[in-house]
Amino acid sequence: MQFRFEVNEGWYLTHFSGDIDFSGLLLALKEFEIMEKNNPPFFNRVTDLRETTSIELDYNEVSGLAKKRMMAYLPDKVKSAFIVSNDEQHGFARMFFSLNSHPKIEFKIFNSLQDGIDWANSTRSGKQNESVGSDE
Repeated sequence: MQFRFEVNEGWYLTHFSGDIDFSGLLLALKEFEIMEKNNPPFFNRVTDLRETTSIELDYNEVSGLAKKRMMAYLPDKVKSAFIVSNDEQHGFARMFFSLNSHPKIEFKIFNSLQDGIDWANSTRSGKQNESVGSDE
């Protein structure tokens, strides 16, 4: 699994590629937490899963990751967009969102990176945990 982070004005972009597994996600999470400590933690987030080839995680692993993220300190509400291109990625995003009930994170799933970026940089919609398909 490979990952890279970009810090943009007001939002983070995380790209994942290859086979996602638990140890790889723990490493990415550790690096993300370091990045959050060096930048404002209230930035919105866009996570691009489109270049992943498989997601090798079970329920307990996804639940553990979600619980770890629920403990994150966020001084203000943030948006978190996941960008997906297949059913496996969509299912992972939905499971993660349903297990992560952080009161200051608003989630959505998109098929288009640009749509996810636009949403992350728009005003809040007030809706939680939506899945949005935008490939036409």
